Amino acid sequence: GKPVFSTFGRLGHMPEHPSGSIFFGSGKTNTGVALSYFANWQSPGRWCLNLHSKSTKIVLSPLEEVQIQKHGSFELNKINLKDRLSAKKFKPGLLEMVTAFLNDNDEDLCSIAEYRTSFDFATQIGGYV
Repeated sequence: GKPVFSTFGRLGHMPEHPSGSIFFGSGKTNTGVALSYFANWQSPGRWCLNLHSKSTKIVLSPLEEVQIQKHGSFELNKINLKDRLSAKKFKPGLLEMVTAFLNDNDEDLCSIAEYRTSFDFATQIGGYV
């Protein structure tokens, strides 16, 4: 779902990003799913994304790798994604996105309105408003 309500918080600053260096918040999506985020640009480490359901946790860390953790287990199992030529030469998804754009395949791309909503949300997180 898409975020419809969120609280946004920022702390710290860096010379290259004066509006904040620590970002946190919470909210819900238009489908009623709770969301939260936290990022600390002053701390070491890589990007990661954790998705949670009642039975499964999906971990993307680095973002190009998918690991699954089942309820009741501490083990993370790496999922082998299809070995595609595009993944060897390009950031995952980039070739498919450009191909969809060049072939006028709007079904695989977000609309300008959807992009604007996402951009507004990111602007609030970053403290640019």
